[in-house]
Amino acid sequence: YPHPVAQTLFEAATLPKCSPPAAWERLWPELRGRIDEFLVRAQSPDYWWQVGIIAAAIALAWLGRRALLGFLARNAPAAPGTALEVLSELASRLVFPATLGLACQVSAAVLMRLELPHGAIATVAVVALAFAGIRLLIELLKRGLRPGPLLVASEHAIAWVLSLLVAVYVLGWLGPITAALDGIALPLGPTRFSLL
Repeated sequence: YPHPVAQTLFEAATLPKCSPPAAWERLWPELRGRIDEFLVRAQSPDYWWQVGIIAAAIALAWLGRRALLGFLARNAPAAPGTALEVLSELASRLVFPATLGLACQVSAAVLMRLELPHGAIATVAVVALAFAGIRLLIELLKRGLRPGPLLVASEHAIAWVLSLLVAVYVLGWLGPITAALDGIALPLGPTRFSLL
């Protein structure tokens, strides 16, 4: 019964401003243009060069993090509470996004110098460096404020939510998302309650 299940899921999907499924007829022309634009870009060799460079930067960042953590573990075992333990923990959290961001930033600069497309790589660089900055800020707050167990337990979620907000902003999706959230509202008398 895959077709009836798919049809039921399609009809149950909430559209912007709580529109009924018949609104797909109005939304499709707008979405089709964006989907066609993405498919044209995905078929371009310039796009795949950028994807390959991003994949190489991810591999470089992963190998760099692994090598640094291995070096720290072999050469200087950290006792709890020492500066070396703090350095090791910071390295485990910051080396990957910082290396990824720097590798993508350098790659984007080289491609820009060669007058080749570099938009996707530059976007990954900004998001990765923002994630590294957010992780550094959380670590500094954690070390400086001596937070309770709730903040320590939720630090990963906080870092990912902040990074997601940065990514949404950098990609230019913040305006449409806030408009869509504001469009889903319940009027109660003179007051309007929205998801935003």
